[in-house]
Amino acid sequence: MNFMMAFDVILLLLGAYLVYAAVIMKKNGNIPSSIVPAIKLQTCRDEKGFAKYLFPWVLAFALASFLFGLVSLGLDTNVLAFGDANKYVNTVVIITFLLMWGMFSYVLRKGYSKFC
Repeated sequence: MNFMMAFDVILLLLGAYLVYAAVIMKKNGNIPSSIVPAIKLQTCRDEKGFAKYLFPWVLAFALASFLFGLVSLGLDTNVLAFGDANKYVNTVVIITFLLMWGMFSYVLRKGYSKFC
């Protein structure tokens, strides 16, 4: 397994875990410590509001991670074939994922400053 395939599998697993975390967050109103460290949540004024604010962003990032991992894995295993454009599609997928990660990180910091 090469590095890119390992990265693809990690993205798939990240997406699956974040969907699970989003569902748990929606269900009980608590943010998992894998998303926001428990030490930071101790100073949070409104954890339920923070969880409600984060839910759609966690779910969007989860679905994007899963989808990007799936597409990238399909390209690396030649299940999806775009001919000569494979490497360009893979590059766009990786760059888009990194942009989504940056956006999610920004929203996380913004939410922390608003609710904690």
